[in-house]
Amino acid sequence: MKSLHKLRAVLALAVAACCFVLLATGDAHAAIAFRGAASAETATGAATLAISQPAGVVAGDVMIATVNTVGALPGAPAGWTAITTTAPGWTGNVVTYFKVAGNGEPPAYDWTLGASVQAAGTIVAYSGVDNSHPIGASAASTAASAVTASTPSVDTLAANSLVIANATWQRTSAGAVSGGGTDQRANITGTGNPRQGVDTTDFTQAAAGTTPPKSFSTNPAVPWALQTIALTPAGGTLSFSTAPDLPNLPGLILNGTQQTLTAPMPSFAVDDETGSRSGWNVTVSGDSSAGRSPVFARYCPTATCGSDSGPGYPAGGASLAPSSLTLNSGGATFTGGVGTAPALQCSSACALDVASPIKVASGASGGAAATWTAGGFGAASVALAAPTTVRALPASEVYRVDLLWTLGTGP
Repeated sequence: MKSLHKLRAVLALAVAACCFVLLATGDAHAAIAFRGAASAETATGAATLAISQPAGVVAGDVMIATVNTVGALPGAPAGWTAITTTAPGWTGNVVTYFKVAGNGEPPAYDWTLGASVQAAGTIVAYSGVDNSHPIGASAASTAASAVTASTPSVDTLAANSLVIANATWQRTSAGAVSGGGTDQRANITGTGNPRQGVDTTDFTQAAAGTTPPKSFSTNPAVPWALQTIALTPAGGTLSFSTAPDLPNLPGLILNGTQQTLTAPMPSFAVDDETGSRSGWNVTVSGDSSAGRSPVFARYCPTATCGSDSGPGYPAGGASLAPSSLTLNSGGATFTGGVGTAPALQCSSACALDVASPIKVASGASGGAAATWTAGGFGAASVALAAPTTVRALPASEVYRVDLLWTLGTGP
């Protein structure tokens, strides 16, 4: 329970609102680290491309394979899932795959090629990747024959995502390929003709958002197929980066009329670093647990308030009716983050001081990720209806309500 801010009114009447509970804790990412790499090619041709398991791989590591073949789509070994499939500007196919390493991985992985053809491939392995949602984003593109080409951009979903930038090509003569602004992890060019090539590099992106293109160069000019794969760090959580908290309302002067007290709702922010893109929602309800009140009720914030003892709600104290407190989010919006913006649900006033949870905001499944901030609430977005029957309170006491703010998964 946060500290209580008290407002005094002419007739010793004040209103305060507080209290929230988070169902998610703060973010605690693991660091993604490069484990090892392996590469192979079929020289003048073979029906199988066998790539060794990278050295040091342990259960829970995530492996990314890139296979560049002159022939038809390769057949993947058991447990490998395709991420991107590209038909490049030459006869053949380029496919990237991922696999979460288990116990007892084989010493090598065989891709079947359907015929004796030229092919080349790499496998890179990383620790610290989320095993449930390892691939945060992916994209592939092609480029006509040139001495330089750049990878497509993607939107990473979490801070400190590791991004793999791949260049693949075909040429008839020997020559090296280099990438800028990345760490090269594996590079291979086939020795047959045509020569299939794969250059696998990576970099870490500190903040969630759009990745910069990474440029590769070679001599002579070649046709290109390029892939970008973002890996999600393990340990990402769904949390309030700025928790919802109602403002203090202005004091009420009893004058025998029904009155409405208003104040602007402060901004709040939700951070989804899980990589799941399963959506989230923010709900609020009155808190009826022990020692709290789901509606505005008489409250003593100190050890004693006249004949009442505290801090707490005096037994049988006066209270306001449920649904006296409302939130109107009309005109407010979410900004920042990655993907489709979340939605605010209370364009028509939502009652906050009620028993059943009321949804005030939601991020759609497959949409919002990273940090989104709700702001731009109107000056009267929070409103309290005070009827003519409101009673004056003893000295030092206030009217107070306890609200439970909950952040949960699902839109």
